[in-house]
Amino acid sequence: MEKVLVTGGKGFIGSHLVEELKKDYEVLIMDLPNDVTNKDDWERFLFEIDYIIHLAGLLDNYDDKIEFGKYIDINVKSIALMFEVIVERKLPIKKIIVASSQSVYGEGLYWKEKPIKEFETHPINPLSIYGASKAAMEDILMTLGKIYKIPIVALRYSIVLGSGQKFKDNDSRIIPAFIKMAKEGEIIIHEDGFQLRDFIYIDDLINVHLFILKNPQT
Repeated sequence: MEKVLVTGGKGFIGSHLVEELKKDYEVLIMDLPNDVTNKDDWERFLFEIDYIIHLAGLLDNYDDKIEFGKYIDINVKSIALMFEVIVERKLPIKKIIVASSQSVYGEGLYWKEKPIKEFETHPINPLSIYGASKAAMEDILMTLGKIYKIPIVALRYSIVLGSGQKFKDNDSRIIPAFIKMAKEGEIIIHEDGFQLRDFIYIDDLINVHLFILKNPQT
């Protein structure tokens, strides 16, 4: 049976993904207290692995904390360390899938002050350290993937929702935030109220991961 390593496998998205992967794969979970910014931890987990799904990352906290270095360490350095172990051990990894973000696009595209549909091919323009760190992560991934001939897929997640979400889940807090405001009797709308956000249901997102993992053309 092929073996998949899932980082962040205990989180909202990761736990759903691990449950489905276990139907067809042997699954190894790398999550806290293990640290993706520690090369020794990567060395403990990267052994006889066929695929890597890297979900672990520092999420956008929206509270103006000055933690620029932390974003680089967790979202970018972790990728470099992962590849160091892969290359040093000459591991025959078949594919790496990583969680990126729609934040790499920044504010989005507008026409006459109204938001318009975006496509994957549109230029990226991150406006936060989180978005910039994800863009840098993608660059390093694609570069090292080409050099060492490992297929790479970066998924630019939109807002994920579904069963199992908790109010404390950082990776899904927009939904709990609106629920909380509604229960308290006042929903606060920022800006002009016409901005658009994209949502994806957790089951659909998990199916995307499985399709990419199994399809040799991705």
